[in-house]
Amino acid sequence: MKLSKESRILCRELFRLCLDAGKVQAERVHTVVDALLSERPKNYFQILRALTRMIRLNFAERQAEVQSAVPLSINETSLIEQELKSLHGSDLEVRFRVNPDLLGGLRIRIGSEVWDGTISDRLRRLLVAQPQQPTPPSFPCIKTLPSENSKISQLVI
Repeated sequence: MKLSKESRILCRELFRLCLDAGKVQAERVHTVVDALLSERPKNYFQILRALTRMIRLNFAERQAEVQSAVPLSINETSLIEQELKSLHGSDLEVRFRVNPDLLGGLRIRIGSEVWDGTISDRLRRLLVAQPQQPTPPSFPCIKTLPSENSKISQLVI
């Protein structure tokens, strides 16, 4: 169900009350949710769902996942973590994960943003960009066999 304009405004105000220096604080969230449940304004359940979504998105923006095809060295992980924290803030939580399906390169996800510099993504983009060429029809009932009299003869099975 779509929220009314008043409900969206109230949801944003409640979300701002949950923040302290740009970060969601658990104590504030509990206080805001308790107040919302005790007052039960019109459409309070939809407001609570929207507030939960906003909090979840805020947490996701503070977490980064770095995927690589092979395990990274300590120097590489510290350099990547340092660069990401300089771009997105020192409170960013960085997790590293090995995913052999990537073939090579890195995939970095912060919140809903994804930077994909992997070989598997490049191959996928090449396949999508390549025009599809029609394949010649195949006839499973016909076999081509070499013959002594002619170079190629067709035998119907």
